[in-house]
Amino acid sequence: MIAETGVIMDTETFSGLFLYEETVVTAAAAGTFSPHFCEGDKISVGENAGELKLLNDINTDPVKIMTSPAAGIFSLAVDGWEAVLTENHVENLDLSAVFSTYETPKTQFTSFRHRGEACFKVMDNKQKVYLLLALKNVCLTAKTVQLILLGGETEAEVVFTKQYGAEGYGLLALSPHDAYFKSREVTADCILSKEEGVVISASAVAKRQGETGVYRLDRGNLRFCPVTVLAKEDSKVLVEGIEAGSCILCDAD
Repeated sequence: MIAETGVIMDTETFSGLFLYEETVVTAAAAGTFSPHFCEGDKISVGENAGELKLLNDINTDPVKIMTSPAAGIFSLAVDGWEAVLTENHVENLDLSAVFSTYETPKTQFTSFRHRGEACFKVMDNKQKVYLLLALKNVCLTAKTVQLILLGGETEAEVVFTKQYGAEGYGLLALSPHDAYFKSREVTADCILSKEEGVVISASAVAKRQGETGVYRLDRGNLRFCPVTVLAKEDSKVLVEGIEAGSCILCDAD
């Protein structure tokens, strides 16, 4: 194999919940709700979001037009956590309670709504999105951290961390991204450290007379070259002692 310049990252995986500003619209009377938007669609203030066909109401128009009170992303998945940020200041949240009592919503596949029941909600996709993480035994001390989230790397601001006995929680703020509004629950990898240098397969590292090194092809001959392993990630290692472009033997043992 050829030794290449690369990056080794030390990461920790956490479970998390997305929290954002959400406006819920409820039925003013009993009836059948027919939405004009699909889950995840963009909606503007005042747009016709759907119709509520009232049940046995002969004194009013049998159809009530329901308009959107806010701009953002349309959703029918009301899960009970819509008021977490609107009714509480983030610093006053009981993070342990928010995280431990959350249950994945059970979607009701019915169009009928009673008075006061949620018809739809609009998620604000312009403001910051908050990510609540269960930190286990890791303490976040930096003001910002790098996360690998939903397949991409992003920077997050550490708003604050709290400890509840042996359990630690952190609230992070991220720039809004449409992918964050598709699911409340998420798994995030926090990058604790990142080092750049010469990266090779861990299988190329060998021991000879108590010394750590690799076998490098030098003008047609294999020569043992001592190296220092600086970092590890899965099956890769970052080493010092050889240059990028060196041809080395894999599975040296």
